Amino acid sequence: MSGSLSLQVRKSYPGFTLDATLEAAPGITGLFGPSGGGKTTLIDLVAGIRTPDSGRILLDGEPLFDSRAGVDLPPEKRRIGYVFQDGLLFPHMTVRQNLLYGVRGSSGTAFGDICALLGLEDLVTRYPATLSGGEKQRTAIGRALLSNPRILLMDEPLSNIDPARREAFFPYLERVRDEMRLPILYVSHQLDEIVRLADRAALISDGRIRASGPIEQLFRAAEMKPYLGYFDAGVVLNGTAGAPEHGLVPLEVAGGRFLANDPALATGANVRLRILARDVAIARKKPEDISVLNVLECRIAGMETLENGEVDIDLVLKAAAAETPDHITARITAWSAERLGLKDGDRVFALIKAVAITRGHGPGV
Repeated sequence: MSGSLSLQVRKSYPGFTLDATLEAAPGITGLFGPSGGGKTTLIDLVAGIRTPDSGRILLDGEPLFDSRAGVDLPPEKRRIGYVFQDGLLFPHMTVRQNLLYGVRGSSGTAFGDICALLGLEDLVTRYPATLSGGEKQRTAIGRALLSNPRILLMDEPLSNIDPARREAFFPYLERVRDEMRLPILYVSHQLDEIVRLADRAALISDGRIRASGPIEQLFRAAEMKPYLGYFDAGVVLNGTAGAPEHGLVPLEVAGGRFLANDPALATGANVRLRILARDVAIARKKPEDISVLNVLECRIAGMETLENGEVDIDLVLKAAAAETPDHITARITAWSAERLGLKDGDRVFALIKAVAITRGHGPGV
């Protein structure tokens, strides 16, 4: 098992400078933010495809680059696996040949293990032209893993896969994350990918890391708000699945209990929930005879008026057994907040129709 990545680098181009400090442990560290912010530049510096102007990059404590010490290992000596957007497979080679290209220190057993991990057993005799986008990317990931890397870099690996097929691809990435336990830097513009897969994430904009940390904490960071917008604002919570009830699964979080429509989820599984602020309504009194099943008692812990005439309301879940209860966010109109006379400290009820399970069990949850 590999250890960790630590870097502090600076790289300047005309009109743009990347100045970043980042730590990445085994598991997935998601890198996201606006286009042109420096995400791909950062992983290219780690790979050795580009060279920093200054700083250092340490992998398992070993310097890959150190401007002061004069260290700059060439890419082939860094033992880094890189998965590009389009896979970059050799068209004249079979899947087996592509997988074995550049193998370093891997045995035949490892080849079989990687094929099983990524569901490639039935594809090894085929050529890239006959593969789907997802099959090509699985092959590219397998080739990177068979190079015996100490870290895996992934630059928008799902960007060329049809959105309808991405859901089927996630389990393969989750297996790589959970079973290989490599540090993985995962670049994506899609927040749903980051939330589902990553243990930690970093927001990169204009060459700077604006916020970083565990996913659950990151979504509550003030620096995140300008980048989330209306549709992505909300919170991420960790929970545990209970035994199904009426075809629904109870999900226990710190201070509350949700119901989600996922009867296949195993009892006791750790899950990650994403609750969007626009899916949360507020009531002064506990409503009755409604179809919404998730009605949770809360306390208002803060209110922020937005420029568009809406209000973000920070709600603390009120279950008595929770020493440190979770928070959720409701986004309602300023008129609704005024009509209800809402203020800090008020006891209210949150009505949540949609609770998205974004991640199954895994070491990072």
